[in-house]
Amino acid sequence: MRIFRLLIAMIFPLIFAAATLTLTSCALGAQNPQTETLRLIMPEWPPQDSVRDDYPALSRWLVRIETTGSAAQSLEFFSDGSPLSIGVVKNSPAAVTVRPITLIAGEECAYFLPAGLVYPAEKECLSWSGGFLADAMQRIIQNRSETGISGKHIRDFLSSFNWAKAQDSIDSKIQKVMEAAQADDDEPDGQAGKSAKFYNPWLIDSQKLLENLTSGEFKASLLNNTNCIAVEDAVLGGKVLSSFIPENSFIAWEKTVLIKKSVPSLFLSGEIGMIIEGSSAKNLSLKRCKMPIFIEEKATYEKTDEENISGFERGGTHADFLREKSAAASDSG
Repeated sequence: MRIFRLLIAMIFPLIFAAATLTLTSCALGAQNPQTETLRLIMPEWPPQDSVRDDYPALSRWLVRIETTGSAAQSLEFFSDGSPLSIGVVKNSPAAVTVRPITLIAGEECAYFLPAGLVYPAEKECLSWSGGFLADAMQRIIQNRSETGISGKHIRDFLSSFNWAKAQDSIDSKIQKVMEAAQADDDEPDGQAGKSAKFYNPWLIDSQKLLENLTSGEFKASLLNNTNCIAVEDAVLGGKVLSSFIPENSFIAWEKTVLIKKSVPSLFLSGEIGMIIEGSSAKNLSLKRCKMPIFIEEKATYEKTDEENISGFERGGTHADFLREKSAAASDSG
């Protein structure tokens, strides 16, 4: 009898420990959903697919990442251009943008718009044409308190939209005008005809697009450029650079830039900015300005499994800068 009691005393703790380990393992499994690692190659700088050779030198890249799901996170940090490894919850929407911070007149400037991708529609390629939709998804995630979409439902909401189809539409529009422009460029002098206006997704009515996305009333027509006019680059002094990288080859071939009617647009000419605004190609105003300096407003540090990542909040946007410049010009006038 004593032996039996001794065996029970020895075996029971082992059974309890095994049961506890099993429950703990199940709990840990529930807290660690299946993940996927995205291995992304940064875009080349200067852009190798462009016919332009007058891009300013690169200082660094500003990387922004917004993910959803049980491991949702928001990160912003700088990169020297090394490949990125990003962990995401498998098939849970995420957006990545990478913005070139260049040196203009010896100062850092965030003039050029970012390249980007939307996951899981895209898993490898950070493209310049993909920056617009990636930025749109990031804004929806960041502003979910304003849109009324709770963090619990943001994943399902973003998954319901066909991001891949929208990106294909943007790429198709850009490719169509680029092929027409290149065909014009290949024609002998005097025989080339002007192709259609360039297509720039960043000139879409983004506020209306976001409102329709969040209300579930998206229409393909929202991706069209409306109220835009083509302006000869000679008006800006010739050989200007657009903030949207794909447009710069088009400018080289067609000698025109695309602007939104009655909205100030900023272009880079050498080391100075050119702000152009007008209601038609014959009714334009032009102002010269210094390019906005990129300022790190504050820095925080988040510990990850692999390293410390510096997170930064960007300074004012181009729209803020243009409004300030236009107001200053009006006051001085």
